[in-house]
Amino acid sequence: VISAIEPTLRQLAELGAWQVISPHEVMGQVEVVEHLSTVQDKVYEEATVLVVHNVTGEEEIPEGVVGLLTPDAPDVLSHVSVRARNMHVLFATCHDEEPLKQIKEAAGQYLRFKPTAAGAVTWVSPSLQSIDAFTGGILSGESQQGLGQVLNLTIDIPTWCGKWVLPMNEFKDGVVGAKSKNIANLRGKIPDWIRLPAAVTVPFSSFEQVLELPENHGVRDQLRDLVQQLKQLP
Repeated sequence: VISAIEPTLRQLAELGAWQVISPHEVMGQVEVVEHLSTVQDKVYEEATVLVVHNVTGEEEIPEGVVGLLTPDAPDVLSHVSVRARNMHVLFATCHDEEPLKQIKEAAGQYLRFKPTAAGAVTWVSPSLQSIDAFTGGILSGESQQGLGQVLNLTIDIPTWCGKWVLPMNEFKDGVVGAKSKNIANLRGKIPDWIRLPAAVTVPFSSFEQVLELPENHGVRDQLRDLVQQLKQLP
């Protein structure tokens, strides 16, 4: 219901067409797809900005994608939203058909996208001549270095805290994720009539610790072999 009425509410509040979930300046080749779920396992060889009609929030961001633009309205704390912020991928919802129509007409071309201080998204051609001033002016000729690069991401595995389950008062950096910490940080900051749900969480690196148990060594070794096979793929 909220998703259905949000465009009207934003118009009444004069909030503009865009809701930027993950603000990053990027450059990539525009591609239009119907469902993010159908391409989430695809590997894009070139830096790509996807215009996606349907995003549920549970999908993964495909490798090589540097930007996601959608008329859909996934939750800002959904899986794909958190992944976008962690991977420095531009992710924005547009509640107006016209800007997305202009971007979709540029399918196959390289465009540079930039969030603005006003909470909108502007885009320009590689020549840096603006093809759209719909949401906030002409972009300047700044350096494009790195904007269209496909990132090689590495993930640091946190050290296991020594406990399998943690109560809310032990949610902290390096132990649980941002969503859990944000819920815990609400304690004492909201009115008494708003109740926080009771919560516990399984901390980071519990899975890796389970694999180190003697009875799981066979599974651990099998997973390591599979990872090595993946690394040898071209």
